[in-house]
Amino acid sequence: MGPPQQQQQSGNVDSSSSSSKSPVPIAQQKKRPVLLSSEDKLFDNLRDTNFAIVGNLLNKVARRLNDDYEGRHQAKTVSEIRQFVSKLGGLQQEHQSLRLHTGLAEEIMKHTRSEMFNKALEVQQNLVAGVDPSSQHDAIEELIARAAPLESVLRLLCVESFMSSGLKPKDFESFKREILQAYGYQHVLTLDALERLGFFQSRTAVTASGPTRTSYANLRKPLRLIVDEVNEHDPDDISYVYSGYAPLSVRLVQCVVQKPLMTATAKGRRGEDGTNAGINAGAVGWRGFEDILKNVKGKTFDEVQRGEEKAVRARNILNGQNDRKVTVVFFLGGCTFTEISALRFIGRREEGKCFGSPTEKC
Repeated sequence: MGPPQQQQQSGNVDSSSSSSKSPVPIAQQKKRPVLLSSEDKLFDNLRDTNFAIVGNLLNKVARRLNDDYEGRHQAKTVSEIRQFVSKLGGLQQEHQSLRLHTGLAEEIMKHTRSEMFNKALEVQQNLVAGVDPSSQHDAIEELIARAAPLESVLRLLCVESFMSSGLKPKDFESFKREILQAYGYQHVLTLDALERLGFFQSRTAVTASGPTRTSYANLRKPLRLIVDEVNEHDPDDISYVYSGYAPLSVRLVQCVVQKPLMTATAKGRRGEDGTNAGINAGAVGWRGFEDILKNVKGKTFDEVQRGEEKAVRARNILNGQNDRKVTVVFFLGGCTFTEISALRFIGRREEGKCFGSPTEKC
């Protein structure tokens, strides 16, 4: 069967009269915008969970909805029937939402169950856990040989560069050569841009630039960035968002807003550089974490702003915020949805504190 235009030309229908009736491509018919926000109760329950348990959650919702629909058989009196009909609209809306999120989960699973995805995920987990980077090079080279998406390969190399303070010069040049041969020499500009931005560098260049990079080797233990045992169904730590890796950015937030927790985590530990990681739980702001912050790229400071006591108290009372503290977290350059989920997790644990995206409900 030929395309629609050829079919019109071969038939006896006037093209001028049929132009307005030309069929819409199937791909365009299936596309429709979907607003994902906290207004969707199901999405509100799913958005901060680890994807590994999404299937089970959707299954539970489907069973509950089925039981609710079956309730119509139990309605005998007019009052019971009226009560069921009053709930029918909500059930239908929830059923539509379930169908949407089940379809989205199925599409995501096509990707997450692929061999290349799992191989890349394994490399990422090993790199952030501090495994010898050279032991992961065979897997990265295999991805290149199998024509994996260039973005995936570059991400892995950038992760290694960040975690290991650059690649060995020999490995750095070898990967650059392999990428250009496999994906095209036009990507010499891509590699140059990544190198200039400091995302993908050789260890020699990193050493020459001085101590300007984050040292994950000295942060893993004192900040407990890697957690071996994670309960994804009932999490008790932000590391559940990455199935065992706690985002460094959110751990630093915890150092300020959950100081007792971070004190208990770091007390008695020593960083891999031998420094004592014990922290005074009564310290204010970043104080008490100076040794840890020395290993984080960028400057840190804390400044306590104090106004006139009576005016501050009056303002708080008028705003209905007496003794209620709000922590505002800014990310310059953006952040991942996973980091937002980790912040929401802290918010749920911290009564009176609110974490989340400024465009969404907390």
